[in-house]
Formats: sequence, C-alpha cells, structure tokens
Amino acid sequence: MKDYSFGECPICRQGKLIAVKDPVTLQLLVMCDDCESQWRSPAEAQSFENVLLDEVCGVEMATFEEVEAAGWIR
Repeated sequence: MKDYSFGECPICRQGKLIAVKDPVTLQLLVMCDDCESQWRSPAEAQSFENVLLDEVCGVEMATFEEVEAAGWIR
C-alpha cells in the first residue's frame, strides 16, 4: 500500500509525515514514521504546538480514497 507523505516531521526532523487511520474511530491522522508524533491534519502537522498529546496506538495506513475524501491530496 502506498503511503502519502506530507513533508518532514517538525519535531524530530528525521521522519516523514504519513497518513494513518485510527482503526477504532476511523479518524485520519498524520503521523511521523520515525518518532510517531501525531496530528489531526497535514496543516496542523506544520506546527510543533499542535501535536496530539494522547497518541493513538495501533494505527493503520490510510487508503488513497480516505486521504482524498479528507481533502488532503492536492
């Protein structure tokens, strides 16, 4: 499955930001593939202050259709 990258992680500056899904709520999130920091959207991921404090565990990769429906693909 393809991952959708939204740039470099603003926290660790090493990982890339990818689209994932909470398997329980089906909410899409942006997560760093290195430090696993999470945000509610690609726009929020651009700000250090908006990182989620209660991280979702056991996330799944988001599908193209889910990412597109969320309006995250330009």
